[in-house]
Amino acid sequence: MTTPVKVTAEEFVVHVFIVLDDVTVTASYDLALRLWGSLRSFLGSPVEASGLPVDPPDAAEIRGRTVEEEEILAVQQSRTCDAQAVLRRRHDVLNLSALFTGEPAGWAEFERRWDLVVDGVAQAFLGEVRIYYGLTASAADALPATADLAVSVAGRLPPVACARGWEQAGVTTKTGFPLWELSPREDGRRLRRVLTLTPVARDSDLSAWVWSDKGPDMPMFARYLGHAAKVRHHVRLWKRGRSLRDLRLRAADIAARLRAGDPSLAPDQPGAVELALTSALTSVAAMRRTVEIAADNMSRTIADAVAIGEGRNVFADDRSLVEDLLTWFDDETEYLRLARDLLRELRRAVVPVAGPARAAADEPLIGLLTAMPIEFQAVRSLLENVQDASAGRAHYVRGELPSREPKRPHKIVLVQTGATATNAAAESAAGLVHSFPSISCLIMAGVAAGVPAPADPARHVRLGDVVVATWGIVDYAHVVVHDGGATSLRATFPRPWPYLTRVADQLEADELTGLRPWEQWLDSADELFRRPPDKTDRLVSGAGSVRHPRRAASGHRPDRPKIHKGRIGSADISLRDAGLRDGLAAEHNLRALEMEGAGVGTSAFLNDRHWFMVRGISDYADRSYTVAWRPYAALAAAAYIRALLAAALPFDELG
Repeated sequence: MTTPVKVTAEEFVVHVFIVLDDVTVTASYDLALRLWGSLRSFLGSPVEASGLPVDPPDAAEIRGRTVEEEEILAVQQSRTCDAQAVLRRRHDVLNLSALFTGEPAGWAEFERRWDLVVDGVAQAFLGEVRIYYGLTASAADALPATADLAVSVAGRLPPVACARGWEQAGVTTKTGFPLWELSPREDGRRLRRVLTLTPVARDSDLSAWVWSDKGPDMPMFARYLGHAAKVRHHVRLWKRGRSLRDLRLRAADIAARLRAGDPSLAPDQPGAVELALTSALTSVAAMRRTVEIAADNMSRTIADAVAIGEGRNVFADDRSLVEDLLTWFDDETEYLRLARDLLRELRRAVVPVAGPARAAADEPLIGLLTAMPIEFQAVRSLLENVQDASAGRAHYVRGELPSREPKRPHKIVLVQTGATATNAAAESAAGLVHSFPSISCLIMAGVAAGVPAPADPARHVRLGDVVVATWGIVDYAHVVVHDGGATSLRATFPRPWPYLTRVADQLEADELTGLRPWEQWLDSADELFRRPPDKTDRLVSGAGSVRHPRRAASGHRPDRPKIHKGRIGSADISLRDAGLRDGLAAEHNLRALEMEGAGVGTSAFLNDRHWFMVRGISDYADRSYTVAWRPYAALAAAAYIRALLAAALPFDELG
């Protein structure tokens, strides 16, 4: 039995998470500003030592700003410095954190004040966590999370709904702090309440994990809670709708009517339902990937702090939910795939359907995708006979590129995905195929981070080089984690189109004779796409720099890109760590890393299309990160794609 402890001070920490993506940016930021304004009624003073503003930037500035990792937008505190709030942006999430301290108020009063702040808006949050933070008079360094300890302080908690038996569901961190989740165990809960305690002498240790370590970054427990909020958000999305079940029922009805030869069945109805099933498969795959990434981030974030173990504690509960959710996704994927395959076979047997290769002469057979505006413009600058072909919210550009037959150019449609992420790429690819069913191949163009190999000159990748994914993609965030931390890929990624791989081989053979057709478009590039000086291509290691191998050894000609063929890593991870980069490259034999290809490849596979990817190297995924090489790298990739397609037959001749 644990000796009851006396709580000498009650503090209240809140972390709110709000989705901030390209679609919701205005409404989400307005919500954050509303909360921030409500807090100013009893805070409103600057934190002088921080040098940070009290007022966040306006919405227009947020819409135009790209954040690779994390930034603080504003801070404020009370005049007496016993309450403080921080507004952060981390990737695609806004985080508002607040701390309330001071006597004689306690947890109940702090909660009452906070309720006034979030009144009427809490249902718009991605997630919210309220932490009852207690300082105790214990002389011990550690406070095991026993039921007796929980019961001894339970009477001080506000009168809120709690899970039955929460006192037995505690967990002790590796550093000796107890933690209990009080909230009723509903899978999709948006609001979570947590109790934690610390001896007064160790207040700073727990505060650094829960609230702040005096630095600008979000505390690790808050990061964990943000990732967990994404998982529970997907639970709510999954349980809210019946659309997938209704779609499967529709597919079953169409299949039955096809079998029966129902004359009232509209000719286009089976195809429309099959396309809807394929689109649903893409959406489920995107949701699954998002949850896997969130789960991986959760594990990484708390690995040093908590041994999760089994049982009903907050971390084990989250892990169990992830496993359940992934199982639900897998089951639904199988049901959707079976429904689609049955409908497809019946359509082939009953209603012969022309595939994408039988498109009309003026319909596009190639879909080109880019993520960033500069990548889009690089490709657009090389297209011929360009015309706008926007459809709905998507901005499409149609054009032509030469093929191996001079009088039969490739018909192209180009789209910008709008975000550097696999989900956005997958959705754009699915939308592209939906808008232009004639497309038979999706090609991802743009920039990537290269994997330098100064100790192995033949493999050395430099800024401005081009990497062609002839060996495919490694979805390195889509893994199984084994005992001891070892990982293995969950599945083999669909292969790139063998035909374009063979064409790339032919270009390599031609290069041995001095033919490099892509260079003519680099030489005639606009000023925007000019190659930066070689002196800006710097390798770093530790605190110093590393020399590139001699050009004669690495095969690099002055002011020219080298073409590499191999495997490219893809995940929703923006790397700035040379050690992690090199570890991933060694494990998976990678030549480059990027953030969209896995989405395009998956969507192409689910939509029965070919895919291919070409990347120009704009950085090294380390602390030397720069955007200076991005325009040239984008054009280098686009120029190679033009050369590749110029050596390829018109796709409708390939059967």
